Amino acid sequence: MDTEKKPKVGFVPCLTIVKQGVANPKLEKMKPTKEEMKQIVKELRLRVAEFKNRPGDNQISAELEEMSEDDISNENAVDDYYDMSNYDDEPVEPAGVSYDTDALLLNSAQESEEEQSEEEAEEFTVKPDDNIIVTGQVSDDVCLLQVYVLNTERQEFFLFNDTYLPSYPVALEWLDFNPKDSATNGHFAAVGYMEPEIQVWDLNVKDCLEPAFSLGSKKKNKVRHQDAVMDLSWNLNARNVLASGSADNTVIVWDMNTCVAATRLECFREKVQSVKWHPLETQSLLAGCCDGAVKLFDCRTRGTNKSWVFEGEIERIVWNKFDPLHFFVSTEKGMVHYVDIRDNKPIWNLNAHTSAVGGLALSSYCKDMLVTGSQDETAKVWDLKDDSPSLVTEKNMHIGHIYAISACPDSPFVFAAGGANPSNHLYVWDAREIPGVVTRFKDRLHLVIPENGDSGSGEMEEEAAIKLQ
Repeated sequence: MDTEKKPKVGFVPCLTIVKQGVANPKLEKMKPTKEEMKQIVKELRLRVAEFKNRPGDNQISAELEEMSEDDISNENAVDDYYDMSNYDDEPVEPAGVSYDTDALLLNSAQESEEEQSEEEAEEFTVKPDDNIIVTGQVSDDVCLLQVYVLNTERQEFFLFNDTYLPSYPVALEWLDFNPKDSATNGHFAAVGYMEPEIQVWDLNVKDCLEPAFSLGSKKKNKVRHQDAVMDLSWNLNARNVLASGSADNTVIVWDMNTCVAATRLECFREKVQSVKWHPLETQSLLAGCCDGAVKLFDCRTRGTNKSWVFEGEIERIVWNKFDPLHFFVSTEKGMVHYVDIRDNKPIWNLNAHTSAVGGLALSSYCKDMLVTGSQDETAKVWDLKDDSPSLVTEKNMHIGHIYAISACPDSPFVFAAGGANPSNHLYVWDAREIPGVVTRFKDRLHLVIPENGDSGSGEMEEEAAIKLQ
């Protein structure tokens, strides 16, 4: 009899750091009505049928089908099914998370129950100067959307909220647009899966069973993806617009006002692995493919684009927000290229790593500071001064293959990385730990970039972003 244990699986394929001041201090508890409970269970059954090939789904499907109408009408039925009443009693373990300062989690010294409960009420609250880290995580057969609170100045870092996901997360994008109240800024995460549907989750809600809204569901959308959603990009200048790149060789531009596709771009020969809206120009969209092509679209004009071709699959695209006529692109060959959109050839080509560069992030307001992360398991800081990239430092975060890196919007030297080490797959790096980094860049701090969503979004901007029909 084969008694060999199944290898443990754990990785973070996608993550983002969210700016300060967008999250509610405390989570809201979802309290669905009886009719909403019936609809939730109905959709759970449909989802089980759609994802029936995942491990364990046969048992879940049988248990859901056995639920009676009375069970469905019971507002606690789904909570009981997932044993939510005991959820908060489970021990919180920081497994899979690293933090390179003295405090990984808040001090857990022994206290009386009364003192502990009072302090917990204060500790587990989002403060105005806290950042949020949102991750898509896979742990064995469980897929989670996890929300952490980060404050590097107070050295605080803790898990704030998590949500079970129906499939493996591939792409994640934070956004503040709420189609139910577009005048009010929300706190949402759009998630792309190995399945075609995109789900947008409300990060202010605890024990969320259903997304706030979905894009590309079979029953609601005639125009939708037919394969995995590989990347997502929210348009900062037209808040209702989201772009998605897919393994079906297409890009779809979604109008979240109506939750339907406004445009589908089909001029690709391979999977679209990276999409990125321009930080200032509402109409400009970059898309990178597995055939090495990068295309720039002007959404005011249908059927036209400018292309560049590189060796190897495109992994990531990032606009240079300090000089927005330029962008960075990384490939599976370990290369990083820097391109002026007015030219046909790159300004420079950098052999940054020995394997695929899945992590590519420009410092939030430190000019010329670029951080890369690779499947060679290293992260590197580059100085791009005078268009001559030079290595400043490198670090092994011990998180295995690095799949994604995100820059903190409020601190120029803080980054988060997601990797493939089952026991340690999220790392928060404050590069100020390396004296040479601060010394190198301290004279190049710039606070000139608009905050996410603060640059306005009039009707003309929205039309420019989704004009292609």
